[in-house]
Amino acid sequence: MHNTRAVDVAELNPGVFKAVLNRTARQLVGMFDSIKPLLFDSSYHSAVSDENRCTVVHKCIRQIERVFVNLA
Repeated sequence: MHNTRAVDVAELNPGVFKAVLNRTARQLVGMFDSIKPLLFDSSYHSAVSDENRCTVVHKCIRQIERVFVNLA
């Protein structure tokens, strides 16, 4: 009699483990600094011109700075 809850270990796909390991390597890629796309190389023209807030928080490697943006 065949047990329907049994798992046949011999038919596991070894490619699944390779895919998971490759995915892990892709997730370790570095990130871009978020202030560069927002302020376009440290200029005072913000990327979102209709924003109602007046500050942008910029996290540096050594400290956290506040960059004030004049939207008027």
